[in-house]
Amino acid sequence: MSSEINIGYLLEDDKELELVECGFKLEEKLQETVEKNISLLEKIFGTELINCGNVSFPENLEADLVLLSKEEREESVDYVPVVVELKRMDNREVRREVLAQLLEYMTAMYLHPEQVIQACVNREADFDVENLEENIKKLRIRGIILSENIPEIVKKTIEVLNGQLTDLELYGIEFKRLCSNDGRYHVIIPVLIGVTTEAERKKKKTTRILWTYDRLHQAYRNIEDELLQRRLLDLLKWAREKAVLEEYPSNLPRFRIFKDIVTVEPSGKLYIRFGRNNESKLPKQKRQKLLKGLQELGMLLSDIEDADSIPDGKVTLRSIAELPEDEFKRLKELFENIFL
Repeated sequence: MSSEINIGYLLEDDKELELVECGFKLEEKLQETVEKNISLLEKIFGTELINCGNVSFPENLEADLVLLSKEEREESVDYVPVVVELKRMDNREVRREVLAQLLEYMTAMYLHPEQVIQACVNREADFDVENLEENIKKLRIRGIILSENIPEIVKKTIEVLNGQLTDLELYGIEFKRLCSNDGRYHVIIPVLIGVTTEAERKKKKTTRILWTYDRLHQAYRNIEDELLQRRLLDLLKWAREKAVLEEYPSNLPRFRIFKDIVTVEPSGKLYIRFGRNNESKLPKQKRQKLLKGLQELGMLLSDIEDADSIPDGKVTLRSIAELPEDEFKRLKELFENIFL
């Protein structure tokens, strides 16, 4: 996507409405727009983002915006801290300072992880404290410069640095704002900077794609294990028919069932989130029923008595391909009783 966007057209019915680049007159307006549209950043990076607000560090440092990126792994969830520096780059002085400021915030985050944790706790964010602290200690920190226009020299600097960093990540995002002459319409066009072949190689990342029903169906059709293939396709079809299927970006062909309570792995194992953190998604009574039902199917250890004792989630002991036909049917019945 080109960053040289200064005009666009909104097509409504048979009318053509011209939109011109209007920008943000105040830095506060830029920050307000970003905070109200975190979902745009989620679409760019393909992860859920938790807003922890601004964070103060010693030596009079205050980060404009800190987020937690909730990233799905094979059998767990990772929480990666993201610090966003919002700037309107109207003069050379600001252009020189913005990278230095962002690196200062990332360093402060590494030296004072407790400040980040406390800010997120104050926002009543749902996250794994130990996992976040471990990631900060490992320098798994993502820095973002966000502006309506990022100068070419800053873009090149981001690309060069990101191509040499192994754990730290550095990106730029341009928020292009187009408005109609009458002020009734405005469009935000985000442009990501810093994703290069060298950067991806250094960080050894795998590409995340949105696994739609059709993509999942095609991927499962290529599985050699016929029983696993049939069970995955069966559960996928069931989830769509019951309107509990959730498609999401991942590096592997996975799908979720009912507000991400259940993640179906390509191995046929299930990652179940029924700890107290999921009370808003599923009441305690139903989470307890889900726990007991899975235990009766031999998919979870019987010594777990309380769903609330599980901080985040558990991977099932058996895959859906290891269940006899009658038990696989009981599993779907269990899901129907709880989720529908």
